[in-house]
Amino acid sequence: ATGILRIQAFAARQSSPIEGVTVNVSGDGFTATRLTDAEGNAADVTLTTPACALSLDEDNTIRPYAVVSLTAAKSGYRTVRIEGIQIFAGQITLASLR
Repeated sequence: ATGILRIQAFAARQSSPIEGVTVNVSGDGFTATRLTDAEGNAADVTLTTPACALSLDEDNTIRPYAVVSLTAAKSGYRTVRIEGIQIFAGQITLASLR
């Protein structure tokens, strides 16, 4: 199964997108780098995830989602780090960076 991490970067207290933000995403044996475009969007990151059905089994000991962290940086802006982002199978998770 797979899930998607969608990344958007905007200036704090403004609605203006930020182009050229380098976003590094890492998880268990996984790394990806994306760059935001003129609309503040980065290409989606598709991740392998455990099956959601695992959450329905009360004896399950496996986490039913993938966990990643991201770091977003651009010169002149504060670096943003978000840890523990949960990615579920068949779902789009939005990381909105300000």
